[in-house]
Amino acid sequence: MRILIIQTPNVIGTLLNLPGKEIPLSLCYLAAYVRERGHQPYILDLDFYGGIEPYLSRTLQDFQPDLVGISSYTTNVARAAEIAASIKARLPDAPVLLGGFHASALPERTMREFPVFDLLAVGEGEQTITEVADRLEAGQSLSGIAGLMIRDGDDLPMGPPRPLTDDLDALPFPARDLLPVTKYIPDPGNFFRLPSTGILFSRGCPFHCTFCSKSVFKDTIRYRKPERVTAEMRECRDRWGITDFRFEDEGPTLNRKRMGELCETILAEQLDVTWNCFSRVDTIDESDLRLMKRAGCYHVTYGIESGSEQSLEKIDKRLTLDQARRIVAATKKLGIECKANFIIGFPWETQNDIDKTLRFAFAINPDLATFNVYKPLPGSRLYDQLDADGKLRHTRWEDYFATSEFLLFESNFTDDEMRRILKRTILRFHLRPRFVWQRFVRLLRHPRREALTIWYGLKIIAANLFR
Repeated sequence: MRILIIQTPNVIGTLLNLPGKEIPLSLCYLAAYVRERGHQPYILDLDFYGGIEPYLSRTLQDFQPDLVGISSYTTNVARAAEIAASIKARLPDAPVLLGGFHASALPERTMREFPVFDLLAVGEGEQTITEVADRLEAGQSLSGIAGLMIRDGDDLPMGPPRPLTDDLDALPFPARDLLPVTKYIPDPGNFFRLPSTGILFSRGCPFHCTFCSKSVFKDTIRYRKPERVTAEMRECRDRWGITDFRFEDEGPTLNRKRMGELCETILAEQLDVTWNCFSRVDTIDESDLRLMKRAGCYHVTYGIESGSEQSLEKIDKRLTLDQARRIVAATKKLGIECKANFIIGFPWETQNDIDKTLRFAFAINPDLATFNVYKPLPGSRLYDQLDADGKLRHTRWEDYFATSEFLLFESNFTDDEMRRILKRTILRFHLRPRFVWQRFVRLLRHPRREALTIWYGLKIIAANLFR
């Protein structure tokens, strides 16, 4: 069966957003899985092209799919519906299946809101889309497939929950060969050298931060064997010349023993690789960082979120500001680039809370920092609470983009006030002499990488200015 798998183009962020392009790793996993089971996949990454037409029409004409799967986030689900409508107009007999975080978080609501979708997958999609293809090919009913919601007139019957994939090593390597993989350029700062690609060490996260959606990978963390990860690294090196990687896991350092085993395997196999990853500040120490650096780690992004103890408690972050201070200092001491992510404007926050976050960012002085206004993500506990209390202003999903300037809930601030606060926060952090000097020092230490980062950053800013 011919299966077209589509990545929906993202919405455009604000000027301060630098949207690089990374391969849709989850779609590559889907394609590899269905191909291994005898089907013919084709990936159309419309986000790579930055638009829908003429790429969609050309692909439908040339490939003539029997089944179409579309992946979207909350922000671009309306665009996914636009794509589905175009497909139905051209190929009315090809079922259209929606998957991704938004579909998994709000399945019935999504199917009611966008009647153009025939099917919807909840959770991890490899087995679900394969079972759909198998049954369609055999002329069988789709009723009862785990993790699948189907449209039956006005009814939306849902199959039983889809169990999580326990053995990640049983999954084939992502089908990067179906994409122009070496042409993807990540966000400035998310690569050390080009070409670069995303990779996974684990799925899931056992923590329960109230602002985070866990609708797909849930809260059970599962790891791949280090040898499988390094085998995938070698494949990327041998086939495409890729030796730079970004671990897209929510927390590859959550299990220090497993991260240590991965680093030791990279060193034992003498892989000349560079990589970056996410981490919490409470699941890592200086010895871990030292080993990670030896194994090629050049950058760690920490989700600190707030400099306000009250906000950290309310979002159930379960870390302390002292932990953040120590780990940021240790990371920088070892020469690993350190980035800190912060969220401002939680529903309860006042100007005093936001000032605390900015002062804390000044104090720990990471190499890089992001500041975004809180967005209530469907599938998160905080979204559910705001929705239940009637405090959401609207669900115009395109405004749920991380860097949009809209407040989506009842707040202590107006839109204009928060817009000014956000811009002032970002400028105050990045125009400090101490920050400028840090970047200059890194330019001296890593001139090629810093020059690439600056060059691509300027190109993306220019594209935003003149779009």
